[in-house]
Amino acid sequence: EIQSNQIIHLENCTFCDLNGLKRLRLGLNQINKIEIDAFKNLFNLEQLYIEANKIKFIKNEYFLDLENLKLLTLTE
Repeated sequence: EIQSNQIIHLENCTFCDLNGLKRLRLGLNQINKIEIDAFKNLFNLEQLYIEANKIKFIKNEYFLDLENLKLLTLTE
């Protein structure tokens, strides 16, 4: 869990070495920018929580590698 920190930017390949990860909690940060390949190689990720951040727009390309994603939270 990486929630309730002061993260503002998710760079390309931020989590590339964590391809066994099943749940990622990034809520309650200050994220305002996500690079296209920030979630690259997270093939096993099933749950992604990025609620309560400062994200203005979401691109479909962010989630291309998330083949097993079942839950995505984006609420403000």
